[in-house]
Amino acid sequence: MLLPAPRADLSQGDICDGVAVCIPDGGQCAARQARVIVLSHDCELDKPNERGQFALAAEVRRADEIPKGTWLNIVAGNGWNALYLPGGAAFGDAFIDFGRIHRVQRAALDGAVTYGRRLASLTDSAREAVVYAFTSYFLHEDILPPIVPPAGNPPVTGPGA
Repeated sequence: MLLPAPRADLSQGDICDGVAVCIPDGGQCAARQARVIVLSHDCELDKPNERGQFALAAEVRRADEIPKGTWLNIVAGNGWNALYLPGGAAFGDAFIDFGRIHRVQRAALDGAVTYGRRLASLTDSAREAVVYAFTSYFLHEDILPPIVPPAGNPPVTGPGA
């Protein structure tokens, strides 16, 4: 699921720590730091115009942030709004929370890369799984995303498989 080392350039599927995200608070923005995964496609990230100044990112959350039953559903692939992310040594087991999507500044992501807070890059097949899960979340329709299982377990597809 994770490449042995991060890709050379910031890419879709990169997981970065300490990225500023904006939480709406009474019409104001309450900034906080979060671990995120880049959702924007690579061709959006390299644009020299305003389009390349921002990226879509979803929060990557730890299992201890949610009830155990919810975590077990995510690991089993039974959630529309989350995708299990086995992190291994890079950051431990986690999940992508599609209910917490943010428009983040490209400079914040570049800062994470520069200061060693880019934790990992996903493989191409894992990036594809994220795209399928992300699309399923918005459509609220099972499009059978390939779910990457923990090492040693057989692959499964889609929620409830």
